[in-house]
Amino acid sequence: MTIYNLQKQLQSRIEQAVEAAGFHGLQVYIRNLPPLKYEGDADQYFPHCVVSVGDGEDAQDQSKVMAVMVLGTIDKNPELKGYEEICHLIEILRLYFAEHPILDGYEIQRPINFTLAEQEVDTYPHFFGAVWFDVLIPGPGPDYSDLT
Repeated sequence: MTIYNLQKQLQSRIEQAVEAAGFHGLQVYIRNLPPLKYEGDADQYFPHCVVSVGDGEDAQDQSKVMAVMVLGTIDKNPELKGYEEICHLIEILRLYFAEHPILDGYEIQRPINFTLAEQEVDTYPHFFGAVWFDVLIPGPGPDYSDLT
């Protein structure tokens, strides 16, 4: 089990969770959005969720890595539904992972953190948020050699 496998599992679970909650069309990517051929093409990648990992550590008794899910929507209408969508997506993910903390070979740890990125700067017509948490991962030891 590698950290990339963790990201693939998170990608799959996010897709399942948002579809089950009735949110359709979320594109889930690992690490970053696909490269743009033309700068004006960026809007085609909304709404999206980018799954990545942050810092990790191998401690004496356990190993863990931070999983980060950055969400983005776009809405050019005056009703600002993009903000509502970000709030809804954050709720879906934080509730889903709180209720399903076990992934195949990995365990999500609390606290489950989240933010609405707009609090710092106005990003209209784009709206962003994030959910992140630590995940217990298999740690290195005398018998650890699983690099599949």
